[in-house]
Amino acid sequence: MKILKRTLIWLILMAVILFMVNLVGTLIVKNVGVGILEGSMTGYSMKEEMMIHPVLQEVDEEHKLNGLSGLSTRSLLSSERLRNDTKFYFTFMFLNFNVDISNIFWDEKGTNGLSEGIFSVVYEDKGEKLDYFRHSCGVLDINELIKLDCASELYDILEKNDDVRIRMDSYSVDSSFIVHPASFTVLDAGGNEIKKFDCPCSGEIVKGDNVYLYNEEGSHKKDKENSGYSVYKKMKDAYLGERKSDRIAKKYMEKADFSQNDQSLTERSYGLATITSKHVEVKEGKAQVTVQRFCFYKGVILYTAIFGAIMTLIMVLVCRSKDKKKAFGGYGGNYGNMPYNYPNGYNNRPAGGNYPNNYNGQPNNYPNNYNNGTNGYGMNNYNNGSRYR
Repeated sequence: MKILKRTLIWLILMAVILFMVNLVGTLIVKNVGVGILEGSMTGYSMKEEMMIHPVLQEVDEEHKLNGLSGLSTRSLLSSERLRNDTKFYFTFMFLNFNVDISNIFWDEKGTNGLSEGIFSVVYEDKGEKLDYFRHSCGVLDINELIKLDCASELYDILEKNDDVRIRMDSYSVDSSFIVHPASFTVLDAGGNEIKKFDCPCSGEIVKGDNVYLYNEEGSHKKDKENSGYSVYKKMKDAYLGERKSDRIAKKYMEKADFSQNDQSLTERSYGLATITSKHVEVKEGKAQVTVQRFCFYKGVILYTAIFGAIMTLIMVLVCRSKDKKKAFGGYGGNYGNMPYNYPNGYNNRPAGGNYPNNYNGQPNNYPNNYNNGTNGYGMNNYNNGSRYR
């Protein structure tokens, strides 16, 4: 029973520590992360038309655009995970946290293949600046790419090599401008072939002529792990599968009210080592849902372990001290098995007391004898000595 009671107390104290640590972490992450990212992801519903309903046009000679420039924005707004993995000491400030971001775009007619997912821009390289923006051919669905047999080998190449290019040798394009690769080649920084891949592909096959999958060429390791255009990062995010933020975003679509010409609603919810920001907006019949789920479990685990260890040590010392006092300090000098309520041991009990358990089994009414004293006589103390010495 004593062990159960102490275990229960320990669990309660650990819960209090966890609650306090989580509260501090929530306040810090809320101030340094949530407010900043929330504001950066609003207002894109107005670009819904160019992102999920692009129309191929003749090249505008003034701006050199072909009507598909919105696809680069759609690629940048792919669902993703931001990994703020910094040096270990940042964990003490709750700054080693991840953010799962899910974006969904749609209108009153519903969703299409570009409404949600992870995409990379396919573009024609004409040797001009911003070719991926000005001369887009479509986007590659990364969630479909990782299902191909060659996906794991491609991922390994991208992980081990920096500054690579992916040339689309042949492909097909569907009505939503989603590109399906038939064959592609991975090139190093010098243009040398690393590996060529062939993939099953349906539809009308187009032979590529200087067509590439945008991988933010010239990037290095730290860039490819954080850039919004990095194919390596997009594949890494896609391998996570459906995340909780994705499920929340789909459910939060119900909040969109197309009867309002201008709607903007942001809500937050808090949990253990998590903050979830949910935003929905509707503007002129175009809607956007963005969910950002901040997870700072590293800092919570670290501080809970530190304070939990300190609390456990203090509790062990306190419990041991109490046990020692109960075993020795509460008997006032007793020897043997005298009850707890005996104020003085059998050697020092005052005369006239009523002691229920005498040392050698003497009757209850013997006041303070040790060996052979008898009740009612003046000589009844230790070894026949007189109480009137």
